[in-house]
Amino acid sequence: MGNLTLLVNNRLDVLFEERIYRCQIQDIGENFFNINLPASEGQYLTVPRGLDLEFMSFCDDGDVFKFKSTIISRSQENNIPMYVMTNPYDIVKIQRRDYVRVKVAQIISYITGDYAVEAIEKLKLNTAILLDLSGGGMRVKLKEKLSKGDSIISELKYSNQQVLVKGIIVRVETTEDKQWVYGVNFDNIDERTRDKIIRMVFDIMRKQRELL
Repeated sequence: MGNLTLLVNNRLDVLFEERIYRCQIQDIGENFFNINLPASEGQYLTVPRGLDLEFMSFCDDGDVFKFKSTIISRSQENNIPMYVMTNPYDIVKIQRRDYVRVKVAQIISYITGDYAVEAIEKLKLNTAILLDLSGGGMRVKLKEKLSKGDSIISELKYSNQQVLVKGIIVRVETTEDKQWVYGVNFDNIDERTRDKIIRMVFDIMRKQRELL
């Protein structure tokens, strides 16, 4: 399993179709590990044995692992329904300093200024076009002229995921249609928020691969 170490009670994300389901490792054996049925907003992922599932594991040391595992069977212990999974394979390690960036064209909401992130829900937001996204930052296209060092708070949405994130403009480009493209570095965000963005990036990448 390389540098990936699975432990009982580790939380995992399951990427399936257009949703992210969450589960927890219940038991680990020599050639298998058990998870409770993955759930998303109260809906359980019930699929047949033999199916390959795609997982993401976020480690305390800052590493992110993506891997696959096959459902061997279903079981139940202490009234908890579980999947018995094969050992992980196709393991990919992504370090936080090497954030994956995905291209996307999506309308997002934003506001400029040094507000608290939580405050923007009560403010009138503008719209921008998100051009790419990573765990460390993004590129956006705006009609509003801004400068390096300006603060921008954005509301990112994809599928059933939503994140409010603050960033600092670090690069400014002009476009032929008299708009501006800004490179933004996320500013002082906690790891939980960054994990949500990384999950969003992988969800977008997975959806794009399905469309090829």
